[in-house]
Amino acid sequence: MIIIGSMSHVICCAGSLIFLLGFNRRSLQNRKDRQFFCMLLAAAVMFGANTADSFYNPQPENLVEFILQTITFIGFYFLLFYYTRYLSEIIRPKAYRILDFATGSMCVLSAVLWIISIFNGSVVQISGEYVTPGPLYLLGQMGGFLIILNDIFLLVFYRKVIGIRSAAILATLPLIPLIAAVFEMLFSGPSVRSQFIFLSIMIIYTYYYQETSLELERKESALLKTKVDLMTGRMQPHYLYNVLSTIYYLCEEDPMKAQEAVGIFSDYLRDVLEVLQRQEPVTLAWERKEVRNYVRLEKMRFGDRLQISYLSELNEEEILVPPLSIQPLVENAIRHGMHTTDGSVRIRLEARIISADPDSGTGSEKNSAGKKMLTCASKREVQILVMDDGVGYESDQVSYGEGLLNVQERLRMQCSGTLNVRSIVGEGTVVEIRLPCETDRKRKRTSPVLL
Repeated sequence: MIIIGSMSHVICCAGSLIFLLGFNRRSLQNRKDRQFFCMLLAAAVMFGANTADSFYNPQPENLVEFILQTITFIGFYFLLFYYTRYLSEIIRPKAYRILDFATGSMCVLSAVLWIISIFNGSVVQISGEYVTPGPLYLLGQMGGFLIILNDIFLLVFYRKVIGIRSAAILATLPLIPLIAAVFEMLFSGPSVRSQFIFLSIMIIYTYYYQETSLELERKESALLKTKVDLMTGRMQPHYLYNVLSTIYYLCEEDPMKAQEAVGIFSDYLRDVLEVLQRQEPVTLAWERKEVRNYVRLEKMRFGDRLQISYLSELNEEEILVPPLSIQPLVENAIRHGMHTTDGSVRIRLEARIISADPDSGTGSEKNSAGKKMLTCASKREVQILVMDDGVGYESDQVSYGEGLLNVQERLRMQCSGTLNVRSIVGEGTVVEIRLPCETDRKRKRTSPVLL
């Protein structure tokens, strides 16, 4: 029985050290996380002393026994103290200084009483692994009971702040050692308190890391949304400026076309501003609709000098892209691809499924016109190309301006996509977008109007 008890102490000690070493030190800047770390440290010290004592096990008057027992009691009450502080930080940070003082004082008094008991057995009489309650056992337990009752009161009273599920999990640390204390009070035999405490710490540790991971995900999501908001905010004025410049040009050249352009621009504002407020990806079909509206405005200015065609081999209702991610590419092709001689440019948009696995088949379905369209399958990517036959650039002169960098970053953050540019002098420029091919898209979609 003694060997089994000693091995259980070893397991508790090793487990607490693993918890301590696995703690993320970078999170110690947070006050709540510091309290949790101190709680783990106190538990590791307590279990270490308890383990050494279970193997050493000399006579009670031995100095080493006194030191080990003292460290065990101090570690236990420090564990309760930092657990209470951890709870107060979760509920209402920096609002319970008086509670910290009261808990700390009670822990010190209780630890002193237990340390005195090592000599006279007033609280417990320890014989090997066996514990027999002494005449002052209830008084010795009083400090721990009051701290535990205070913790339970905090968990019950603030259950709506913490969450009922979280409160129930956090209650395991005060409740499980309380059960162990009652068990020892009613039955003489091997001490089980350390094993019960380790079980509760293991539950709390698992809960802590789950909550920390969820909190980190929420922060990353909020940061992502903020970055997308900033980039979209920088994109809108640039695009609006170019459209209004086109309308301004038409007002001088052809007032009737300018009036038509205002109507097209009004449709654009109605659709686009609503989508930009949601900051969510849109279907490729929706994006094509806005590309069409933009091209209609530009063709009013350039006429037949601007030619655009579109080839799609996939179901565009399945593909999600950031809003206004293709339109800036078409805009760049028009602005920078115009031939210097006749001021013309031909643009071609292509969308297809590409696969790294040449042996895998590609799913398909038919649209309303009976045309066969490729659908997404596993281990595939969506490839979207915006090609022009314009002036082109030297390979070492291709640079990503603010517009391309904006699209590239939004593709990466919102769709895990990439953007690359290839250009040859005299032959034109190709902008390639690649997106992971996923079919499980459960978002609200806007009805498309195709080119």
